[in-house]
Amino acid sequence: MLLKWTGRLSLIFALVLTISTVAWAAPIETQIVGSGATEKIRIKTDLMSYQFNVTNAELESAYIHFNTFDTQPVELIPGVLTDRESLFVTVPEGGGALPFRTSLDGNDDTLYSHDVQTLDEKTVQLTFTKTVDGLEVSKQYTIYNDPYYRVKLKFSLRNVSGNEMNLEDGYTLTLSGGIGQIGENDLQTVYLFNGKKTESIQPPPNLFGGLGYLGHGLAMFLKNETIATGSNTTVLPWIGQDSIGRRLLGTKVESIELGTNEEVTYDYLLYAGRWKYVLMDHSGLAEVAGKGPFSQFLVPTIQVLEWFYKWSGNYGWAIIIFTIITRILMFPLLRQQFHSMAKMREVQPKMTRLKERYPSLNELRKRHPDMDMSELQVRARANRDKMQKKMMELYQKEGVNPLGGCLPSLIQLPFLILLWRTILYSAEAIHYSPGFLWMSDLSQPDPIYVLVLLTTGLMILQTKTTPQMGAAGQNQMLMYLMPVMMAVFLRDFPAGLWLYYFLTTGIQVVQQLFINREIAEKPKPAAADTFDIEDDDEEDEPEPEPEPAPKKALDESEDDAGDGEDKPKKGEAE
Repeated sequence: MLLKWTGRLSLIFALVLTISTVAWAAPIETQIVGSGATEKIRIKTDLMSYQFNVTNAELESAYIHFNTFDTQPVELIPGVLTDRESLFVTVPEGGGALPFRTSLDGNDDTLYSHDVQTLDEKTVQLTFTKTVDGLEVSKQYTIYNDPYYRVKLKFSLRNVSGNEMNLEDGYTLTLSGGIGQIGENDLQTVYLFNGKKTESIQPPPNLFGGLGYLGHGLAMFLKNETIATGSNTTVLPWIGQDSIGRRLLGTKVESIELGTNEEVTYDYLLYAGRWKYVLMDHSGLAEVAGKGPFSQFLVPTIQVLEWFYKWSGNYGWAIIIFTIITRILMFPLLRQQFHSMAKMREVQPKMTRLKERYPSLNELRKRHPDMDMSELQVRARANRDKMQKKMMELYQKEGVNPLGGCLPSLIQLPFLILLWRTILYSAEAIHYSPGFLWMSDLSQPDPIYVLVLLTTGLMILQTKTTPQMGAAGQNQMLMYLMPVMMAVFLRDFPAGLWLYYFLTTGIQVVQQLFINREIAEKPKPAAADTFDIEDDDEEDEPEPEPEPAPKKALDESEDDAGDGEDKPKKGEAE
């Protein structure tokens, strides 16, 4: 029987593993829009939609259409509007702030010819070429369908005139005037010199590595990847203005000399996407991205999750392995927490007696309604001090740590937040990984909310298996409603987060059942109460003074008292 069920489980496991390694990412799409001078080339990846024009072979739109629970689609080119559904692009008049426009583009009205080549399902190469006055200008863009928000540009100048050529003014290449709709005051303008980020331009001989903007979780940075071999390839930072006075950042090359049939090439990489350290680090921009205090812990966690992904081939399995390991590591804390809670429940009756012995101000007011408030406050302070002393003695006597029940939870909380942020932060990488079970993308909500329902049921079961202190009636009902409210309000969280929380809750329920059984089998302490609640050296709390009896009742009591004395017998003198 055991072998039979083992075989079935192995078959199910193999089927799940097969299904969960099927890639769901769509291939890169290329579309030609318009014709002639108005012709546009639109290239869509799983994250971005890029649009280039043939007039100046410049980038008109860099639109992030991919979004998760905590992000929204956004256009990165200032002044440009892109429709979320149709991806139709509206470019402002002038258009001088568009990326990749060069000063050589405005010499005449000659349009660029273009050639689109799909190198593979993840890479497209778009080449624009035109010849003006014997100078062949080429812009070759390489667009990648990957999580890293990058576009490579190879900008080439070739002398086909048959004579030597001297471009005294060289050329300028525009990055942009900012990022999307973010105001200039909310942006950081950053430069890269000698591999270090600065906020100002450094003069030669400092090696220029690039420039760009950071702000509101977005980044647009133009990295200089040209290998300097002489005056013809020395790239420098440039600051200018467009036709309507907008400030522009870009690069420049000063005088260029070209011999007959000589060609010079300049290489750039544009990072235009989310401001995330791991993604920018992949493009060699870790120094630009920087690490905040929280990132010091977040980045290593992401790298561990990526390692599990490379090992398993799927982020679903990576999350499962990650969760199991973290729950095993946290088990000693959970065990300590439950044992401390059990111990606290054992001493709860004694704590209740202490509270009765040393009443609070409100309780004193009920017991002594006619007592002066100042006297009540004095007694309440004295009671508080006495009760604290007695409780410390009780904790020491019983071996109870008052923080033992909550401290492990507080220690676990940062880890839970860290894992939660890790999955959100890895949304792009998860998006490109194979689907898992019925979910094609763990960075998006569960399409049929199965994980949400299963997790909610497990959370309710966890509430039943978790020993509560004083949770009854309305409070107990509230604890059952909390998982339902969480499911309603957070149902559109990424499925990867729900997978993590489902596994975390399920493993913790099993661990709790094990700990509960361990506590139940633990020998009970002797029933005798060895802790002395009373304090012989201290005065007892005075009882309320009895109200004076009515006068009539008092007289009657005196008469009754006289009945007990010897009275003269009949016939005797008094």
